[in-house]
Amino acid sequence: MIDTHAHILPAVDDGVQNMEDALDMLRKLKESGVEAVCLTPHYALLRGFHEDKGFYRERFDLLQSRTKAEEIGIDLYLGSEIDEYDGLENLIEKAHTLNGTRFVLIDFGMRKAQIDEIVYTLKVKGYETVVAHPERYRYMTLKDWRQVKREGGLLQVSASHLIKEGSKTSQKMAGDLLKAGLVDLVASDIHSIRHAHVMKKAYVHVKKKLDKKTADRLFIETPKKVLGLE
Repeated sequence: MIDTHAHILPAVDDGVQNMEDALDMLRKLKESGVEAVCLTPHYALLRGFHEDKGFYRERFDLLQSRTKAEEIGIDLYLGSEIDEYDGLENLIEKAHTLNGTRFVLIDFGMRKAQIDEIVYTLKVKGYETVVAHPERYRYMTLKDWRQVKREGGLLQVSASHLIKEGSKTSQKMAGDLLKAGLVDLVASDIHSIRHAHVMKKAYVHVKKKLDKKTADRLFIETPKKVLGLE
């Protein structure tokens, strides 16, 4: 499996706060079947997470070096989870795309947004939008999400909401999106080691609920495409 949304880069946002915890989390992910992780620290002006690219790259290089030295055996890539707000295009320029590709991971949860229009605008600018945890946006319906996908947006559901963890509302929408065939990727959005199990359990759930082909697409094939690994 490939995890395209994780807050494991130490001491940069509300995720892992030190190197040893980050290494422990990567070990647990590896044990659960995750072969690669894209680290996506928040890039969020209103929440105070907005260092320059060099800062995140320096922290990433250090974690990657330690991961190799510890022989954890998991591949690391760098990206960002960017909060949608005024001047989004400028924010994207200041943050890391997903492994340097044209794909950007956007959190539309800070305010009600016209997501389909934003996805279209970003596409014109040369970006492909991955919507982070769409099941959490209560102002969106399945009809709305179909329009987002018609504009080219990819929907990345959190593994925890597929396995009955988190809020009931988010769980229901995650299940509805999956049933409707609207989910493109499943990721952990992991912030702490207690959630290191979610990817494996969610993969088993999707495989049982639908089939192995769909599970492989959501957890392996589309993540490869988004990270430019094909």
